[in-house]
Amino acid sequence: MTAGKVTPARMLGRALVRHCPNCGARGIFHGYFRLREHCPTCGFHLTGREGFFLGVWVVNFAVCEGLLFILLFSYILALGATGGDVPVIPVLSVALAFAVLSPILVYPFAASTWSAAELIMHPDEAPGRS
Repeated sequence: MTAGKVTPARMLGRALVRHCPNCGARGIFHGYFRLREHCPTCGFHLTGREGFFLGVWVVNFAVCEGLLFILLFSYILALGATGGDVPVIPVLSVALAFAVLSPILVYPFAASTWSAAELIMHPDEAPGRS
């Protein structure tokens, strides 16, 4: 695990598996939801600057809304393919469950991804980088 020159794609890839975007180490979360303030391996400030969690919220919202859009658009396509013979109540029930559960499931990935975005935007603030 090095903190040398790492591409933005690699930083995002590390974040998507909930690893430190700077060094790739595991253990950046206390449990499922709580992002540590610093990486236990390299010391990278994971929570970034003031307003960091607003960025996390935006990423979480965008991903969840995008997935909900795909779900509902699939229903519209199914309506067209079957001539309107798809019941709406089961689809709305699934959409409601999805709207409630997806932000909970996506949150840690949004937090680590936004941490990587902060590192990409401000690479000079990471330990071991100049």
